[in-house]
Amino acid sequence: MADAPVVPTLGEVLVDELKRQAREEGYIVWTLNRYEAYLYVMYAVGILVGWTLARRP
Repeated sequence: MADAPVVPTLGEVLVDELKRQAREEGYIVWTLNRYEAYLYVMYAVGILVGWTLARRP
């Protein structure tokens, strides 16, 4: 059985493009892996929910 072709996701394509542009322009390339990005998003959502609940009368 032949392996399925590897098709990059839109996110991966965008990250690769950003990395390429950053290399060309000499910026420091700093990317998050998906797990770290997920943690940061969940952290932000938690702060927002907590702040909203704390403001309720």
